[in-house]
Amino acid sequence: EIIKTVKGEELLGMKYKLPIVIEEKHEIVFFPTKSIKQKDCDWIALNNIYSYEKNGFSTVVTFKNGVKVPFNISVESFENQLLRASKLQLIIKNRKVN
Repeated sequence: EIIKTVKGEELLGMKYKLPIVIEEKHEIVFFPTKSIKQKDCDWIALNNIYSYEKNGFSTVVTFKNGVKVPFNISVESFENQLLRASKLQLIIKNRKVN
């Protein structure tokens, strides 16, 4: 199947730091840590996150494979992005049911 993205702006009603759907059938959703215009923006796969924790002014994400990666994003911003990505994932999951 061809990789396709779903416009988070249309589905979530937001305009910046939007999560994207890479593959709808398997609900593969990524979210950015910063504005995509910034060179140091990282993309995180929602389904690969095991846990996360605050580390000073950054967030350390533990992935399902056990790897821990620090990201230059506050835990509050990380949680906001995680929530947006989760909402998008729920929308695409519900679209499959209907």
